[in-house]
Amino acid sequence: MSKLLRTAADLRRASLIAIGISAASSSAAISQTSTGRVLVRVTADSLPIPGATVASGTANGATDRLGVATFTLPTGRRTFRVSSAGFFPESLALNVGAGMMHVNVALRHESAVPHDDRAAAMRDVRRGADAATNVEVTDRFAMDEQIERSPGSLSDVLNHIDGVRMQPLSAGSAGAGVRIRGMPGHYTQILSDGLPLFGATTEGLELLQAPALGVERVEVIKGVSSALYGPSAIGGIVNLVSAPATSPSEVLINGSTREASDVALWQTHTFSPRWSASLVAGRHYGNPGDPDADGWAEVAGYKRIVVRPRVYWARDDRSTWFMTGGWTSENRRSGTFGSARLPDFNRYSDDADTRRGDLGTVGRIVLDTSMFLTVRASLTREWQAHWYGSEREGNRRNTIFGDAALTKSLPRENLLTGGIAFERDQYAALDAREFSYRYTTPALYGEDTWTPDPRLSVTAGARLDMHSEFGDFVSPRLAIVARPSETWTARLSAANGVYAPTPLTDETEAFGLSHVRRSVREAEHALGWSLDLSHVDGALELRGSAHRTVVNHPLILRTLGEELQLVNADEPSRTQGIDVSARYRMRPLRFTATYSYIDATRPEIGQLFGEDFEVDTTMRRPVLLNPRHAGSVELAHERENDRVIGVAAHFVGREELRDTLYSGSRPYVTLDARVEKHVGPAILFAFAKNLTGVKQSQFFPVLLNASGAAGQWTRDAWGPLDGFVLNAGLRLKY
Repeated sequence: MSKLLRTAADLRRASLIAIGISAASSSAAISQTSTGRVLVRVTADSLPIPGATVASGTANGATDRLGVATFTLPTGRRTFRVSSAGFFPESLALNVGAGMMHVNVALRHESAVPHDDRAAAMRDVRRGADAATNVEVTDRFAMDEQIERSPGSLSDVLNHIDGVRMQPLSAGSAGAGVRIRGMPGHYTQILSDGLPLFGATTEGLELLQAPALGVERVEVIKGVSSALYGPSAIGGIVNLVSAPATSPSEVLINGSTREASDVALWQTHTFSPRWSASLVAGRHYGNPGDPDADGWAEVAGYKRIVVRPRVYWARDDRSTWFMTGGWTSENRRSGTFGSARLPDFNRYSDDADTRRGDLGTVGRIVLDTSMFLTVRASLTREWQAHWYGSEREGNRRNTIFGDAALTKSLPRENLLTGGIAFERDQYAALDAREFSYRYTTPALYGEDTWTPDPRLSVTAGARLDMHSEFGDFVSPRLAIVARPSETWTARLSAANGVYAPTPLTDETEAFGLSHVRRSVREAEHALGWSLDLSHVDGALELRGSAHRTVVNHPLILRTLGEELQLVNADEPSRTQGIDVSARYRMRPLRFTATYSYIDATRPEIGQLFGEDFEVDTTMRRPVLLNPRHAGSVELAHERENDRVIGVAAHFVGREELRDTLYSGSRPYVTLDARVEKHVGPAILFAFAKNLTGVKQSQFFPVLLNASGAAGQWTRDAWGPLDGFVLNAGLRLKY
């Protein structure tokens, strides 16, 4: 009996021990699986930073549009690392407990320069991927290619953006216009760091005179943009963003087989944590060229000097100021080559001299935790003289610009922007005084972005321009941005805009104003919409867009016997199409493919003559010099700080011409190749442009047999004029 009692007692003790061990194990298991939820909010200048990378151990993520990343982690001490392009990385250690925790991390700008990967052309601080307006940006690789292709200009870098094309205005010294989605070049506004330092409207020489050295990237806004920048941008905006003063200094020397050479300097210096400066200076030279030996210099020669200092000041990481000034002096030469004569046995000068000086400033001041002020101002004065044969046309142009915008972040996911602007564009035609004008345009604008959900935002805004010549105009704009996942973004936008016409169009820049009869002009009104889709997944980027723009009362060139007249048409012009691009960037390989389709028509006014009558007729025809199909394929192999080898093929389809003998151009394909080798701080490079040697003169003669209605002697420039060109040189960074 006693033995049985002892056995029962032993079993009871064993059961208690087992229960204790089981309870301890359960308690340890519960302790090991206990987790907490952490919300990390990332800001800069008291504003949310979407897209920032947040990591803790093996867990990582990206902040949403509100700047928030959410983690579910085991309890205990954890370290969070936060990074974003354009900011110093930050780390934060904390003890994660059960339940919910909120953490704020403030990032600091890398330098005193107001510079990061946000769209500098926009007034607020939202990034291009999150803004209501689609801003396409060239990367550093494209800028390096432009420097090695033609360091004295920025005309070719836009070929990397689908739907954008540099269109020569003539086979001479008239320059080239930036056509965005098939719209005429004078509808595009060109800015430098958000300032109109090239003038209120474009004239064809701006990007040919802007050196590539010292420019970090080029931003392009496609479509009607009057709600952003007033009555001069219904085609779109091109913004040149300068490199920061913290970037390496550089000296460049190069030459090309077309007897052209460049010597340029990019010098940067940091004086103190608050003050820094940069300087770009260059001497660029090219001889006139006659590749087809017809006696006409299709390739204009030039002598150009460019100087631009920049100064940056920062009170702290939140408030910065930027100041710049510049001087450009260029003499451009074209026309009859050597001792050649035209069919009328005379020589012809197609020359253009430019002198331009400018001053500009941009300030950004944070007023409190939710509000900041942006101030922009500039002054530009330009002197130009054009020669069309024996006729000289000189002009003087002054542009004064000012803009002050206040941005405030409100609770319940609202971001408000409001401001005032002022612009004066004064043009004095010294030899055709009837075309002189002075436009003064004060303006008020406002915009509200509502983000009810991190995956959806709605932006509505409008601008009131009080134009001294054409009256008051309201330009509304509405955009919806949806992000159904971290990799997909969709934008649907619509905008009304207005263009204040000037006598400086793509056509008159080619042959001058002396053959144009003065007429009464009225404002052009535009309505445009765009649907943009983008997919970014690691190294792969896919983009596509569909667009349509209708311009009512477009200004067109009307022929009246031997005279020309700029008049507003009763019928609208219509432009529609699609842009598609694919990019893959996984070092050492880079691949890019683009395709654009454009269907653009506009009215044309003609005349019917009879014995007792004279009647105007309006017919519709395709917009001249617009390829319906265009595309490119680029492939590069890049080893950082070692070498780059790249090839590119560009296809341009048929274009409509005004020539009565040749109504359409011929499709063509050009091939380019690039080689770059790093040797210590030096970079040796060679760029072969147009390896196939395609020239327009292979298809049709460039020279006419008799002068046109405006005295011009060349046909429309629709293809390459210079053929094969090899450019080689040295870049020294220090």
